[in-house]
Amino acid sequence: EVAGRVSNVNLDDEALTAKLASGTKEAWAYTAGLNWHLNKAFKVQFNYERTDFDGKPKFGSDIRDHEDVLITRFQIAY
Repeated sequence: EVAGRVSNVNLDDEALTAKLASGTKEAWAYTAGLNWHLNKAFKVQFNYERTDFDGKPKFGSDIRDHEDVLITRFQIAY
């Protein structure tokens, strides 16, 4: 299977004043994925996701305008 997804988060001012987030109010994430079903009980999943931030949030001592993530999942059902 081939999969894709686009998602968005828009933070209100209360999240910023409560210090739950800083440096950005909005982020867009784009995901592309591949799923392989070996049989009914076994699945392998690979996802690549890029998140673009509005502004430049601070993560620890790093300031970033985007984030890239590679996610792998192995699933066994019995």
